[in-house]
Amino acid sequence: MRYLRIILLALLSLTGANAVAQYTPPPVTVSTEVIRNEKGEFFVHKVEMRQTLFSIAKAYNADVNQITADNPLLRGGLKAGDIVLIRKAGAPAQEENRPSESEQKKEIKYTQHVVRWYETIESIALKYKITAEELVALNKLTDSELRPREILLIPDGKGDNSVPSDNNPAGNERGLFSKSVANNHVVSLILPFNARNYEANPGTNNYLDFYQGFLIAANDAKEKGMNLRLKVIDNKEYQNSSLIASSGRIDGSGLVIGPVFADEISGLLDYTREKAIPLISPMDPSSDKFVEGNPQFLQVSVPVEIQQEALISSILPDSHVALFCEEGTQNSEQVNITRSILNSKGIQYTFYSYALLKGRSVHSQLVSKLNRSKENSVIILSNSEAFVSDILRNLNLINTRDGYKITLFGTPRWRNFDNVDIDYYHSMNLHLALQYNVDYSGEDVSRFLSRYRAMFGSEPSPYAFQAYDLGNFFLSSMMKYGEDFIDYIDEEPKTGMLQSSYRFERSKRGSGFINKGVRLIIYRPDYSIETRSFGR
Repeated sequence: MRYLRIILLALLSLTGANAVAQYTPPPVTVSTEVIRNEKGEFFVHKVEMRQTLFSIAKAYNADVNQITADNPLLRGGLKAGDIVLIRKAGAPAQEENRPSESEQKKEIKYTQHVVRWYETIESIALKYKITAEELVALNKLTDSELRPREILLIPDGKGDNSVPSDNNPAGNERGLFSKSVANNHVVSLILPFNARNYEANPGTNNYLDFYQGFLIAANDAKEKGMNLRLKVIDNKEYQNSSLIASSGRIDGSGLVIGPVFADEISGLLDYTREKAIPLISPMDPSSDKFVEGNPQFLQVSVPVEIQQEALISSILPDSHVALFCEEGTQNSEQVNITRSILNSKGIQYTFYSYALLKGRSVHSQLVSKLNRSKENSVIILSNSEAFVSDILRNLNLINTRDGYKITLFGTPRWRNFDNVDIDYYHSMNLHLALQYNVDYSGEDVSRFLSRYRAMFGSEPSPYAFQAYDLGNFFLSSMMKYGEDFIDYIDEEPKTGMLQSSYRFERSKRGSGFINKGVRLIIYRPDYSIETRSFGR
């Protein structure tokens, strides 16, 4: 048996040696394609099947460590189809792989283009004044869909030069922008300072509060080293917002915030789309209609559908769901949206509506829609303080006297009710899905309050908190990623937000971003208020 093992090992050794002897690495042909950037000139080599980093380095007479340093993504492995940049320093070691003299004379120069979210093969070809077919052939593209941050080669001298300003030839490392690019930014802030509510009562101008909150965020950015030029524009000085674009006031901007209202934003869309300038709608939820077809557009206000979806996602599993509203509102937008979400999630529910004048007679009807043996998740869709007060009084009796377990789900406006017994909120664990909520116990909030009071001698309104969050988030993104910050906006950490939650998503390629960040607050029986974030 021992001799048999020895014989088998010997055969395996001979077979392995023979296999190695028969394997011949595929030849590496030196590329004639060359690009230039701030690091120098590089051969552009497209990796073929079974080629290794060592065989490529040998063919180009290059150092393996230098190739790896110039191509950081190679640390994740080498695969066929990868583009490798090789410094044009020494001549290739293998004479047979040298390009002929005629090929050397015809050596082509290239620049790089980093694909952005909204770009297509056709739009890039148009930008550089080449045909789509030339772009596809040159880059050996096999798919009509481009990947964000994908590197394309462009013949030198075509169109404008889109080589990234960072020190990474591959253009895929983030946060490495040179100081001259990362720290010099122009931001235009467009607000209606002369709006009618301000003319009637200068002491309650919400847009002035917004501006002051943004100023604190701008000061924070400057303290971190950002060279920021802030253009503040009163759009009440113009008959329409398209005149702002034609006036030249926002030329050179890397970011435009505002105007406030949807009908005013529409006048800037063509300009910002043509110039590829990110445009933020800071307040008006109805501006979400501009997301389609405007890849640089960002909608900050959270649509009602997203808020309701977050609220329904917090419903207790295996609970009985009941939906109540005031008679006459059964077909309102809010009710229809909620019923649609429940149906799409396959959640069974009972439904009942009644007129406020029915008063105490509705008690038995409400009980008939609940389940005594289960937890009842009761969704009340009403912004009427009188109706909410009445139905909560009835539900509290059903909860305390009849022994039904009830968890409430309401609308954001309930926070502002003055005449509803707050004890009902806590005793029945009220859940609210909000786009804005400030936790005044937080250290960041306390610090902001102190600074705002010191600078402006007044208390900040929700508009000031909102502007600080917006400014802090977007200015930090601009500092970190440079002028292409919008390509990374869906990956930016959402920390340090005072009253908002941000989670920007595109619905599809070629469209803008919608914020889907929601804060869920829960009133607890011990009179505490728990805060959760959807979208972190």
